[in-house]
Amino acid sequence: MEVRSEISSANRELDSFKYRELTLKRKIAAPQSITENTIKEFEMANIIRLGLAKVIYTASAGTHSIDIPASDPETYTSVDFDIEIDTETTTILTELGELFIEACRNKNA
Repeated sequence: MEVRSEISSANRELDSFKYRELTLKRKIAAPQSITENTIKEFEMANIIRLGLAKVIYTASAGTHSIDIPASDPETYTSVDFDIEIDTETTTILTELGELFIEACRNKNA
């Protein structure tokens, strides 16, 4: 009787694993949806990942100065420091990207 109970329990566990396997296979086979808002970002990320384009970051910082009162109430000490940091990104074609575009143009011509 005890062995039959263990066999029954093992069979239920196997059935559970089969169900989970089918569920995972369906999730893997399901197409991935991409919203219209992110399609441009998705395409650009793929182009960069393929090495057809690259992103160049440039940063610049501006210096500012403030006047701090010194020990004498009528004198001030000027202190310069950098606070403004501007970053700019530019996406440019790589040499491989230019060759790829040229190859596509030659194929269509």
